[in-house]
Amino acid sequence: MRSIVLTTALVIALGTLSSGQRLPTTVAQPASSQPVVSDISPEALAQIDALLQEKESRTPAQQKLDSQLVYAVKMARGEPIAAGVTRLDVKLATDSTDRGRLTIDVRADLSDPLLQQLRAMNVDVVSASSAYGSVRLQATLDQLEAIAALPQVIFIQSKQEALTSRVAGTIAKEPIGPMAIDGLVRTTPLRRKIDRAALAAAVQGVIAGTGPRIPVGTGQGSRETQGDTTHRAFSARGTFHVDGTGVKIGVLSDGVTNLAASQASGDLGTVTILPGQAGSGDEGTAMLEIVHDLAPGAQLYFATAFSGSAQFAQNIRDLRTAGCDIIVDDVFYFVETPFQDGQPGPTTTNGGVVIQAVKDVTAAGALYFSAAGNEGNLDAGTAGTWEGDFMDGGLVAAPLTSPPDAHVHSFGPQNFDILTVSGSANNLYWSDPLGASSNDYDLFRLDSTGTTVLASGTNIQSGTQDPYEQVTAGAAGIASSLSRRRRPPLASCTWARSAAGSPSPPWARRTATRPSTRPMPSAWQPRRRSGLIRIRSTPATSWRRSVRTARAGSSS
Repeated sequence: MRSIVLTTALVIALGTLSSGQRLPTTVAQPASSQPVVSDISPEALAQIDALLQEKESRTPAQQKLDSQLVYAVKMARGEPIAAGVTRLDVKLATDSTDRGRLTIDVRADLSDPLLQQLRAMNVDVVSASSAYGSVRLQATLDQLEAIAALPQVIFIQSKQEALTSRVAGTIAKEPIGPMAIDGLVRTTPLRRKIDRAALAAAVQGVIAGTGPRIPVGTGQGSRETQGDTTHRAFSARGTFHVDGTGVKIGVLSDGVTNLAASQASGDLGTVTILPGQAGSGDEGTAMLEIVHDLAPGAQLYFATAFSGSAQFAQNIRDLRTAGCDIIVDDVFYFVETPFQDGQPGPTTTNGGVVIQAVKDVTAAGALYFSAAGNEGNLDAGTAGTWEGDFMDGGLVAAPLTSPPDAHVHSFGPQNFDILTVSGSANNLYWSDPLGASSNDYDLFRLDSTGTTVLASGTNIQSGTQDPYEQVTAGAAGIASSLSRRRRPPLASCTWARSAAGSPSPPWARRTATRPSTRPMPSAWQPRRRSGLIRIRSTPATSWRRSVRTARAGSSS
């Protein structure tokens, strides 16, 4: 079935579903033969029609490319993307030293001859995993179709994007030729710095009876985590005479760039880094410091999770092989499916490999903890996730006529959803099996007037691909979806919008650094059935209230 998901970025002009609302799940309706009634302008519908016709005209090599890459190649050549569409927002990852080369993730039947052939084409092989049929390459735009034409190549996408649970409040955009590349700016979590002189003076004041009573730091080194006191870890160490000695704990995050500085300040001791997996950034350093505060006797290990989902999954397994009894991460990949609990073999996006790795290491006896989604919630009006069964909004009608058997997905009162805040990506997932999606959804983002298509996701799902579409995020707009088959899919859909850069994070992911004392909708929860333990942060001042709420029978 072919479905179209339309997304407009203006809530005010087209006012429908706000980022703080969620439509109730509705039982899928039988296919409607009535033409679709749309508030989207005829100009935008004509552009969508042209983009769908472009999708039908792709060469065999272009059909192996993610639609974002197809558009980027055409724009780089100075060609129109489709009739009346000369430019779309795409998100590509460029090499830091050579801005003309892109980082791409390729699903292929890997072999040494294929890797040799790629190198002979002047393509850089960054990493390869035969177990997951995945290879990360650096290549130029004009090389993509030649790579896709190789018979061993199955699918090519831009570098898979991931986020940690701590994201800074801005998104930087830098134009690269005809493209705009979004750069995510990350920061390390703040940990309370101890003023030892002030602390000593305050303690003396308390002893003398002249000063206020204050909590005394219990962590390691120059900084401490509030969790040591909040969760009474310091008390447990004293009561049970344990400090983690004999336990190996593995941490997965972005990187440990300033590990040496942290060790020099006494905030960390020895950390074993898996070979070649140090990554970059310091979210990993901060996580290791927190673990060291809580369990100073534990032996610590680290591996980056930012080398692609396949390498992330492999590092999970390698940490367990190294003997880690406990493994923690704060990373999610946009391609991770919320609908399937694992993945038996490689697929186009490998959207279940991380879930499968977690299942396997927990089955082998490890405890696995992952950051939960509390970067927004429904009750606070900050969730930006829609979840429900496919609702048939009717067959397409002029000027949207291609393909004639396409149906529009209805978000409720209208066949589009309103985007009220910016983010890093707009993602669409549906419940077809990984590697076997026969329901073909397309996703579009429009401008605030509903007259211009700004971004489009038109990958092919013909029975062997993954159920996933993504388009770039913008300041505001409309989202809409089309499904192509003769009957609409009886499938659940999750429509999620990322929150990086918004003052009010709009979607429910499993991030764990933004305080929240209320449960969130589980509309986008990868790994939610895989046996891991999901955790989230809670301010020390509200922790006891959260505990009382949980004991009263509510999740927190």
